[in-house]
Amino acid sequence: MTPTSLLSEIAVTHPAASRVFQRHRLDYCCNGRRPLADVCRERDLDPDAVLAEITDAQVTTPDTEHWQTRPLPELIDFIVGRYHDDLRRELPELVAMAARVEQVHGEKTTCPHGLHDHLRAVQTSLLEHAEKEEHILFPMINAGAGARAAAPVHVMEVEHGDHKEHLTTTRE
Repeated sequence: MTPTSLLSEIAVTHPAASRVFQRHRLDYCCNGRRPLADVCRERDLDPDAVLAEITDAQVTTPDTEHWQTRPLPELIDFIVGRYHDDLRRELPELVAMAARVEQVHGEKTTCPHGLHDHLRAVQTSLLEHAEKEEHILFPMINAGAGARAAAPVHVMEVEHGDHKEHLTTTRE
């Protein structure tokens, strides 16, 4: 793990890195094929300090799972159970909360107008994406046909970029 290491490689080989990257808003997923030093330079961060944070995070969370050594079906089950199921449970609540905020506080200039519609679109996009992963990509991988999954993987990567844009809009 050096400043020239790619963000995605660091995240895969050092699971505790994801929390550090999230704290600094470093995109290790869709833009993870970039060296840490380059990304840190753009964000005015010291790459050595970020690496030190990752090392510290590893010491404090030594039981973090190293997914690159686990069987793919286990990883898939984890993704579905930890992320997809959470999205299915939490997104409807967030959409409903945004609707209530706009309904109750719509006349205020500080009201996040359009948030409800935006979150509803995000919900639709994310849930459709999860369905594609669960019904197309993951079955291919589980059947041992992962090497032939280039087209579905490309679609998923493009959609991950779209989801990143949605998150940027949500933050704004």
